[in-house]
Amino acid sequence: MSDDNQPHVNLDEENQETTNPQGSGESHATPPKDSIRSVLRPAFAEFLGSSIFIYVACGCGVNASIVFKTPGTQVLAISLCFGLTIFVLAFMIGHISGGHLNPVVSVSFMLMRKISPLRCIMYVLAQFFGTIVGALFLRATTPDDKYSTGCFAANFVHEGISHDRPSCPRSS
Repeated sequence: MSDDNQPHVNLDEENQETTNPQGSGESHATPPKDSIRSVLRPAFAEFLGSSIFIYVACGCGVNASIVFKTPGTQVLAISLCFGLTIFVLAFMIGHISGGHLNPVVSVSFMLMRKISPLRCIMYVLAQFFGTIVGALFLRATTPDDKYSTGCFAANFVHEGISHDRPSCPRSS
């Protein structure tokens, strides 16, 4: 015979909760215990996702600044590219790692005790190095003539704006 007054422990991979079967609604979320081995696959998914995101989204920024000459269409093309890329990548790796793709999201999940500190550290490192690899791959595959004119979707200070006080126009 089992005792129904004992709390039931649900050991879920993403969230471990101890709940009271009497229905009092009490639950205490604790971050799951992880080992290095259990975190490698999701961390690699975050690494690949971050690399692909930088490569595709910033590559779109380079091409949009060359293809579209009207500033409004450049902004629209780059915005759509970034949004759709993050959407597709979140669905691609979401079932493996949660699809964070951003260190702030990973740290937030750790603070909410949805992931362990070890998993957070591994995700942040994977995302950091993934973005570096994505940028290096983009630079290696971008022709020099497009690289110099596209500037990887970098923003520039308008000619009429002072570098000393960016919010104030230069007086002539």
